[in-house]
Amino acid sequence: MPKTTPYDPIRPWLVQKTAAIHGVTASYVYKILAGERENEEIFCTYMDLLEGANNLIEQVKNAVPL
Repeated sequence: MPKTTPYDPIRPWLVQKTAAIHGVTASYVYKILAGERENEEIFCTYMDLLEGANNLIEQVKNAVPL
């Protein structure tokens, strides 16, 4: 049985945000991420949002000592 990837709570938010920006459905964005469809513009938007979210998380981790 193949390994499953752990649930990432940020991913659905990023998909919804990307879908809203481009006026498509979340299902279409998931298909692009899975490689079933090709749309470079939507994929680049998703990756830009992901990079921004990762940078924000890193800055928060650096600012708040745990």
